[in-house]
Amino acid sequence: MTNFHALGFLGGILLVAIAIAVMKKRKQTDRYDERQIASRGMAFKAGFATFLVCELGLFTAEIFLGKSIDIFSPGTLHFLVAMAAAMVFAVVSIFKDAYFPVGQKVSKRYFFSLGMIIVLWTLLLLRGKWIDENGKLGMNVLLLAMIVLAVSILISVLIRNLMIKKEAEKDED
Repeated sequence: MTNFHALGFLGGILLVAIAIAVMKKRKQTDRYDERQIASRGMAFKAGFATFLVCELGLFTAEIFLGKSIDIFSPGTLHFLVAMAAAMVFAVVSIFKDAYFPVGQKVSKRYFFSLGMIIVLWTLLLLRGKWIDENGKLGMNVLLLAMIVLAVSILISVLIRNLMIKKEAEKDED
């Protein structure tokens, strides 16, 4: 493990610790109503089903091929499966109005922040190399998956906001 990897790992641990401390400090109340909790449960089931189907597909492909799928660095393919499951969870939650807590409006700051994250990840993606030392697809594939996840969330929120506006216009007429 290089110093760069060790610093990144320690930075990640630090960010998680800060996020946990902030969440514990903030008073936890029922931020989701019963309908949203049920919808989030359905979204979780959809994401988990996606995870199982993808993993089962990989397992079946490896059995039929008689060898492991080794075009990716170790563990990368399974992280891609987890990212696909997270994307399904997020998109289903958004379209069932269970992604944001009750009463939280989606502000321009949300879109700006997510857009900046996408731009930064894209710049990192463009400067990195795709093939690692072993001649396999490396971590840039995961960065690409994170960009796809963020873009799908951004587009889903935009579409859902347009749908809500159209529903509100219909109710006014």
